[in-house]
Amino acid sequence: MLTYDLVELEKQKLEDHYNRYKQTNEQYKRLQLVYLWEFIQKSPFFSPICKAIREKAFPRFDQQRYWIVWNQQANPLYGEEEDRIGLSYLIIEDISTGNHDSTIIYRIGKKYTGNTEGSSQDHFNLFNELFLDPLKVYLIQKLKRSAAITELLKKYKHRTSWYTKNSLYQLAINDPSRAERHLMTDLCGYLYDNGIVAYAEPLSPSGRIDYVGTASGNPVKILIEGKIFDGDSRDKAHLIKGFEQLRHYSKEYNEPCAYLFVFNLSPRHLVFETRETRDGFPVLPVDNRIIYLVVVDIFNHDQPASKRPKEVTIEIRREELIKAPV
Repeated sequence: MLTYDLVELEKQKLEDHYNRYKQTNEQYKRLQLVYLWEFIQKSPFFSPICKAIREKAFPRFDQQRYWIVWNQQANPLYGEEEDRIGLSYLIIEDISTGNHDSTIIYRIGKKYTGNTEGSSQDHFNLFNELFLDPLKVYLIQKLKRSAAITELLKKYKHRTSWYTKNSLYQLAINDPSRAERHLMTDLCGYLYDNGIVAYAEPLSPSGRIDYVGTASGNPVKILIEGKIFDGDSRDKAHLIKGFEQLRHYSKEYNEPCAYLFVFNLSPRHLVFETRETRDGFPVLPVDNRIIYLVVVDIFNHDQPASKRPKEVTIEIRREELIKAPV
């Protein structure tokens, strides 16, 4: 199944839960909200996004969450989108996991109507407009952004294999000390041509990541660490170190997804054995995040496949990656 098919399927599941929540009888509203909450927590697509939201929101907005849910105070809401999403997340979490009945949803909505008279349906609708709807939209936007990036990386891998591998390989071996920079520049140019604006090698507390990008008008950051594998000085240890660096960067930028992008300059078959794949790439869930492991083979073989010696496989197991100190 294609990436966008999977995304649409997961999005539709979320919409189905949301519609059941909105359409059910008043006494079962909270129960349906609990079902929706449990779905996004267990979803392999939404769960990393949820964990990243909570990591940033708690305990920063926990006091406001308490005042709104338990004291039913109509506290002022934040202007910044990610702040509003963080507070909304904690509120929905409390309602779904705390000792509440269905009236809690209506009581919170009623407080935000001020002195305006309204029906219980008005209160319910206002609660959704302020808290649940923005969270739902944010989750879907994050999901679509991740899918779009993996599709672009997949197309870049095919483009390289079919059209540019020879020139990229020559570029790398002619200037070994700057090979990684040259190859990442090619990737950055491709992403730029497809609407992703790059901030090349921005400084973070852990050092400089190779690529942070974002689409115009979208706050979601795209984190890519580029590495070369040549089977010599840039070996398995070099890639494991790159993975370790990427774990640091993804924590600091608080993004649910990041990408280790490997250019394979060796004749060997490089494999990441992670037990899980997504969108055609091996992935490794770690630190409440998803790390994609992308390998592009650019070695120039001087013989057709039928006449080459038996291929040697280099395998990097998940245990070798996750045991790296962070």
